[in-house]
Amino acid sequence: MFPISGPPVALVAHYSDTPPFSLVILQPGPQWIVTTRKKLEADARYGHLTQCPDGSVYATSMEPEAHPRLVQIDLHKSAVVPVHEIAFNGVSLQNDVADLACGQSGQLYALADPTYSRTNSLFAINAVTGAATCISAFDVDRMAFVH
Repeated sequence: MFPISGPPVALVAHYSDTPPFSLVILQPGPQWIVTTRKKLEADARYGHLTQCPDGSVYATSMEPEAHPRLVQIDLHKSAVVPVHEIAFNGVSLQNDVADLACGQSGQLYALADPTYSRTNSLFAINAVTGAATCISAFDVDRMAFVH
C-alpha cells in the first residue's frame, strides 16, 4: 500500500498465506529495501490493507477457529489495534472478506459473501463496531478506490 504520506507499507507472510505475518515499511529504489519489520500476532492471518483519506489504516485479521476482525494499524508505532469482529445482521462473518477499501468520504467498504450465495456483495463497514450493512450484490472479487 502506498499511504497518503510516508513510505510504502505491506503485509507479508509465507508464500502459502499462512502465519506468521509481518508489517513492513519499504524504501523504494532500484531494489526495494525493508526498513522496518514488525512481526504481528503469531496465529493470525492478515489481509486487505487499505487507507482512508484521514490517514487511518485498516485491515482484517483472522485467528484459527475465529471470525474475521477489523483491525486498525498504527503506522507510527507499527502496532495493530483490534476494532471488532465483522458482523452482518448481528452475526459474525464465518469467512474473511474478499476485499476491503475506503472511499473518499472515509467510509469503509468490504466485499463478502456471508450467505454463501457464490456472489459477493458490497457492504458498508462501521469502522467502530465492525457492523456490515449490505449495499448491493456485486459479483466481483476485488476493488480499489483511487484518491
